[in-house]
Amino acid sequence: MFAIGTTRTHPAPGRGGTAILIKNCISHYHVPTPPPPYRSPPTPTRFGYASASIIDYALIKNLNWPCTINSIPELSSDHNPIKLHFPRTSKFEPPQLHTTWSIFTKKLANNENLYLHTASSTQEIESQVRDLTSEILNAHVNASKPTTHLELRFVQGELKHLFKERNRARKLWQFTRHPQHKIELWLQNTIKRKVNLYR
Repeated sequence: MFAIGTTRTHPAPGRGGTAILIKNCISHYHVPTPPPPYRSPPTPTRFGYASASIIDYALIKNLNWPCTINSIPELSSDHNPIKLHFPRTSKFEPPQLHTTWSIFTKKLANNENLYLHTASSTQEIESQVRDLTSEILNAHVNASKPTTHLELRFVQGELKHLFKERNRARKLWQFTRHPQHKIELWLQNTIKRKVNLYR
């Protein structure tokens, strides 16, 4: 497993990620081919009897580097080594930020920042403008956080149906308080067992 990341002065989402290398993913051993997104070499990595196949994959998650994976025919064995290449010179867009404007205004309205600008020369004006600009930028950095885009979890159709039935049974029992409707609420135990299968 490779953990890819960079050191930065501010947190930046999407700038780091994880790549997992899966070796020997042979179909006749009942090891399933990984779901996308994955990378595989363009040429075979294993040469068997009358069959050449790709059995090495790289699973990629939250990784914005353009990754290349190559099969290296250096050894005389039937399984070639592979090489993952992540270039470090890639350019990234700046992260999307969410700014809490109440914190931003409080930082700027702080008593330490309240002073009169008295400049009599061009250099003093430029230095005071530079100081004011740095205070505004620092207040913005302190009041901003990177936005995170969460992936929606996949819920099986059977579970969706059970959730709907449970909610209907709960509403019916709360309305009638009939013992038979209370028994229907035991559907929650079935849901718990099904949810544990998907974890």
